[in-house]
Amino acid sequence: MMRFIKYLILIPLGIIVVVLSIANRRAVTVSLNPFPDAAAGTDLAVLSYSVPLYLLLFGFLLLGVLLGGFGSWFAQGKWRRKARANEHQASLQQKRAEEAEKKAREMAPEQETNHPLLPVAKT
Repeated sequence: MMRFIKYLILIPLGIIVVVLSIANRRAVTVSLNPFPDAAAGTDLAVLSYSVPLYLLLFGFLLLGVLLGGFGSWFAQGKWRRKARANEHQASLQQKRAEEAEKKAREMAPEQETNHPLLPVAKT
């Protein structure tokens, strides 16, 4: 069911992305200069790039996915830390249980195969 829902969302989204890419092939100028030099008469002279619009959109989409992934990973750090602590605690308890079982076997007297009140099978 989840696979169907995923495809129900991803296929139309993929079609939209392809259509947007085809429709936005023209180059746009991206300026990374927040303070244009008005005295020189050029607004975009320094730190400006010309890229197709769809590459810019895909770049920001990828950046958003990466930032969201890192944010989720850092937010779940508390739970990963607790899981590691619980795993460590469980392994300690397992070792203690094995040691206690071993000590109990050593302290228990050897059990006789023939109990005095039960009849012994003759062979």
